[in-house]
Amino acid sequence: FMVMARDFDVKIQFGGDDQWSNIIGGVDLTRKLLQKEVYGMTFSLLTTSDGKKMGKTQKGALWLDADRCSPYEFFQYWRNVGDADVNKCLRMLTFLPMEEVNRLSSLEGAEINQAKEVLAFMARRKQQRLWKHPAQHLAAEQVEQLLLIYLPLKCQLLISPEKERD
Repeated sequence: FMVMARDFDVKIQFGGDDQWSNIIGGVDLTRKLLQKEVYGMTFSLLTTSDGKKMGKTQKGALWLDADRCSPYEFFQYWRNVGDADVNKCLRMLTFLPMEEVNRLSSLEGAEINQAKEVLAFMARRKQQRLWKHPAQHLAAEQVEQLLLIYLPLKCQLLISPEKERD
């Protein structure tokens, strides 16, 4: 952080709350060595209901980069979250109205899968917006077309672009 502040005039560092001490160390070092005012900010980690970091799988981290995680793998990760994690993920990763988040989160049994499909579809759309390569967009669109065939009509209507708030 100190090198970035010195060389690029970076003023703030963001990170997960598990990085708080590292960020504060960088802030203190920068203020002492460079006499610059810099800041740190942390965010709550996305964790499962049992406290484990989300995105850590047996194969490794869940990546936004399509070269490291295909659109299908990304979709499947969110499609398979635990039932107890659906509400938190819908709240944090979508722009659905809270009434709809609560309705989807209240589904039980096999019906909770509808909420997971909405979550997976919307998270994958967010992933796609971060890609730079046209070929990645094309591959994602092909996956999306297959998913639209798979998703129930009710889900398709729910996640139409007009319903998103972003």
